[in-house]
Amino acid sequence: MKAMVHIGAPKTGSTSIQTFLADNRAALAGRGVHVGLDYEPAKDCMTYLPIAALFSVGKLPNSQKARKRHDLNSSEEAAVIAVKVNAALEALPSPATPGTVILSCEYILPWMKDQSEITALDQMLRNRFSSVEYVHYMRSPADLLPSIYSQRIKTGASVAFDEFFAKWTDKFDFHAGAMRWRQAVGARYHPRLLERDFLVNGDLIDDFATQCGIEMDGLLRPARANEGLSAEGIEILRRLNARASQGGQDTARTGWHRAVTKQLMAHPLCKTKLRLTTEQRKQVEEKTAANLEALRKDFFPDRPVLFTTAPTAPVQPDRAEIMAAVADIMLDLFVPHGDQKKTLPAPPQNEAVGDAGRDACRRDRCQGNQKATQGCAGLKEM
Repeated sequence: MKAMVHIGAPKTGSTSIQTFLADNRAALAGRGVHVGLDYEPAKDCMTYLPIAALFSVGKLPNSQKARKRHDLNSSEEAAVIAVKVNAALEALPSPATPGTVILSCEYILPWMKDQSEITALDQMLRNRFSSVEYVHYMRSPADLLPSIYSQRIKTGASVAFDEFFAKWTDKFDFHAGAMRWRQAVGARYHPRLLERDFLVNGDLIDDFATQCGIEMDGLLRPARANEGLSAEGIEILRRLNARASQGGQDTARTGWHRAVTKQLMAHPLCKTKLRLTTEQRKQVEEKTAANLEALRKDFFPDRPVLFTTAPTAPVQPDRAEIMAAVADIMLDLFVPHGDQKKTLPAPPQNEAVGDAGRDACRRDRCQGNQKATQGCAGLKEM
């Protein structure tokens, strides 16, 4: 039995891959392809594998934020998880048994920061599988930055984008990360580019299936998942995050935060895609040029460039237009007629904005900008 391990990176289609695997679990099992390890039901169990590997070398995930988010407060809790992982591995058929097990956790890549940690994970898996392969998807830094920022806002951050941008433009070192994996596991490491002219059939799922030796005939394709917030949605949610954090709330763990996020993802006025400006894109490309060229030479020598240049982006609405839209959205969600108080959005199990809500929103939108301008001024005080 062999293993194919998807190690990330975050915001490169990991949720789509995991949805594809979950939706086709039964069909894949009928083909001798098994998804995941069998644990007792537990929150965030996909993170168990890297936690167990890190624990085996006396470590925990490298950031306090990661440990808090995944309820991992001590080495004792990591030890309990390691026992579960070892038990699940021991329960597998012998390595000589035909078949494949697919494991997917996008936290493996960011949590495994040195070669000894990667080697510990690899040794743990090679003890139970006849062979272990690793697949890693990479995305253009200029496209990755807005996506990472949106995810941070979804999980409770309140930092403004310019501040985030200034901090993150120096964090991309794709070449060093790829070299660590190659040095640890050799040719069993398979880096892939999230580029249409590189992926099999120009599609992530087709490409991942091919890496795993899976024929797509008869399998379900996932809809797009975990998409980023719009510029309007980000502006609303980050301000709510900032206000809530003043009271000590861990906003991403609250029902109201999940409900508001769901509403903002579905709202018809949340439509402006967050993009880098031309100047910001130029800064990212200049700072990452040497690193990406080294990566190209060592791993993708047949490509003239790693990532294709993005087409000219549509002109972005200016900040005043976005803030006016923010005000309209807030009025629609919380004060639909401008004179009646409305409760917070429906709980997560309810649908977000239905057809009637969309129609009402459009009617409010057409009533003019005076109310929006007043709302905008109020938001600036938050």
